[in-house]
Amino acid sequence: MMKATDFWPERTFWDRRVLFFETSDEIPPVDLVRFMLRNYGMQDIFQRISALLFGRARGYSDEAKRRLDQVTTDVVAGEFGCSTLPIVTNMDCGHTDPQTILPLGVMTEVDPQARQIRLVEPVFRE
Repeated sequence: MMKATDFWPERTFWDRRVLFFETSDEIPPVDLVRFMLRNYGMQDIFQRISALLFGRARGYSDEAKRRLDQVTTDVVAGEFGCSTLPIVTNMDCGHTDPQTILPLGVMTEVDPQARQIRLVEPVFRE
């Protein structure tokens, strides 16, 4: 809801970032998620980030989860041409159990082939 306001980051903010999404307990319809992803695509965010992570959807049927994965690929790779952008879905983080905490602002390495996400610097600093 903050897009196009003074609180939304500058375009360069997204450069080389790992962007994380989750659907929340509100269980938005798959077509609404498609719309939301397109909004980021129209801002060239997918062209700027280095990876896209999607938390495991809670409260969706198995079919709806498959559709969410397909919509993500269709929008990011198909509609916005980011076919080499690493995309990881069904992560155990966000509004789900088990729940892994993703620290903000920490250098991260994403390896979708190995199905690994690794923090490459300490989370806590002295």
